[in-house]
Amino acid sequence: SFHELKVPLRGMHYSKLLYIEESSRLMFTGLGLVDLVQGSDKGTLEEHCAEDIRSLGEVLLHLVTGSVERSNPKEDNFWERMPWCGEPMRKLIEMCLSASATGTQQNLTIHDICTLIASRLSI
Repeated sequence: SFHELKVPLRGMHYSKLLYIEESSRLMFTGLGLVDLVQGSDKGTLEEHCAEDIRSLGEVLLHLVTGSVERSNPKEDNFWERMPWCGEPMRKLIEMCLSASATGTQQNLTIHDICTLIASRLSI
């Protein structure tokens, strides 16, 4: 993964999703272009990786809600309004959105996210 190579993806956003009909897959386009356009900033690798994970949570939230509007999953009855979203997906989204490099919140790595996803796959 990019994070293993100590390269944050940066720029993960719902507007960069590409649906490949032949394979029924969603792919991200333009990942990492933020660095080319903006140049590198003074943030640490951990901060950038945590930002990637929070961005993934935002993208998943957009996909689950079917809306590009910013949603607040901490809002009262938020998840009850979306019965099609199962508990594992809810937890994944909430974990991603709470990712932090400072340790004040959940200190997730991309390995934690991949393990969580892999444990729910049935292949």
